[in-house]
Amino acid sequence: MEHLRRFFSGEGRTIVKLVIYMAVCLSVLVYLVTLIGNISLFAHERSYKAELADVTGLLPNDSVKIAGVAVGRVKSIKAHRGRAVVTFSVKKDVPMRSSTQVGVRWRNVIGQKYFYVYPGSSGRKLTNKDVIPVSQSLPSADIGEFLNSVGPILKAIDPTQVNTFVDALVQALQGNEDKVRSLIGNTAAVADTLGSLDTKTGRIIDNFDQVLGAVAERDSALDQTVTNLSSVSKTLADNNAALQGLVSNFAAVQAQLRQLLAEHRGDVDTAVNNLQTIAGVLGQHRADLEKSLATLSSGLAPYHLISSYGQWFQIRVVVACLARETSCSSETLVTDVIHPASAGPAHPSGPNLGNLIAFAGSSAS
Repeated sequence: MEHLRRFFSGEGRTIVKLVIYMAVCLSVLVYLVTLIGNISLFAHERSYKAELADVTGLLPNDSVKIAGVAVGRVKSIKAHRGRAVVTFSVKKDVPMRSSTQVGVRWRNVIGQKYFYVYPGSSGRKLTNKDVIPVSQSLPSADIGEFLNSVGPILKAIDPTQVNTFVDALVQALQGNEDKVRSLIGNTAAVADTLGSLDTKTGRIIDNFDQVLGAVAERDSALDQTVTNLSSVSKTLADNNAALQGLVSNFAAVQAQLRQLLAEHRGDVDTAVNNLQTIAGVLGQHRADLEKSLATLSSGLAPYHLISSYGQWFQIRVVVACLARETSCSSETLVTDVIHPASAGPAHPSGPNLGNLIAFAGSSAS
């Protein structure tokens, strides 16, 4: 005890302080190494492999994330048959299934990236020997390609024209702040209204999707329709002269019709007025007209029966001869009926058989 007291009271105290300082520095150094090197100490992880078409910017020890949370790190990157094979580790408590998808995302604007895992909900669990195929890899957005594609457009823009446009826009907005605020407010109101109609908008989109599906199912019919329209267009083009003549004739007919109406405007007005008068009279006697039309068919039926064989009336005549009559024949009776004797007395009744036969004979002649 005496030796320990002497040790801590003299130079030993300095040594203890130095040891504590070195331990703290070593702990901080280990923490920085694990943080910078993305090394997980005392972590239980499983290793998997994945094939990707392009992993430019991805390096070993880069983070592996799921839903934005770091769950592992990239162990190694190798090339195999023209594709990149990435070996990465994930914590054991993170399930990995055969439907899992992978990809590479941008970490910052200086080109650093990290490995991203899109966990699947179906399929069997992956083992260390399983490899996620390239068909389940998602392409990453390439800022370089975007800038290369936008470069020609930016070069084609004239700075002078851009400045002129900006100046005109600024001058148009100056003094109209209230209108701009009102426009922004109205836009917000429209957006709120559309947001409240989310269900109807979704239903419209679903119906539109069904319409597009029906149109896609009738692709051959639409193609035939387009072909027929092309044929019709070709036919009309071949008959262009006839169509021009038709248009010219139609214009001439229209001009003549206009002239005819102008010359006979009074007669047309008179005819229209007479039609109005006739319509009024028919309206007043509507009941009598309906009654006449109802009995018209029965009244015309006998005339139809006797005239159905041609433009004459077919009438059956019964000739009766008296006893001891010296001359009796159908020809004599018909002749007497058609040409009655002038001395004979007139029959007191109305139209008789002779009148009908005479009427039929005159109609036939």
